[in-house]
Amino acid sequence: MFIAVLVGATKAKQEVPRFNPADSEIRKLVNEFRDLDLDKAKEGQVVVDYQGHTTSNSHIDKAFKPIFGSFKRKWYYEK
Repeated sequence: MFIAVLVGATKAKQEVPRFNPADSEIRKLVNEFRDLDLDKAKEGQVVVDYQGHTTSNSHIDKAFKPIFGSFKRKWYYEK
């Protein structure tokens, strides 16, 4: 009996509820998370470097950059 119920439950159609947040809602939520983050990166600790143009068949990888020292010494990196 249990197996029959289990098989029936796995065959039931499952639907994901519609979820279509506006950009403004996402921005608001992200900003709230950032405001609450007590251990966030400080200004100057994160730098966006686009590294120039590259192609998919290029063997040159300029992606690696060292992480700023004090930022790397956070407790979650030390585990």
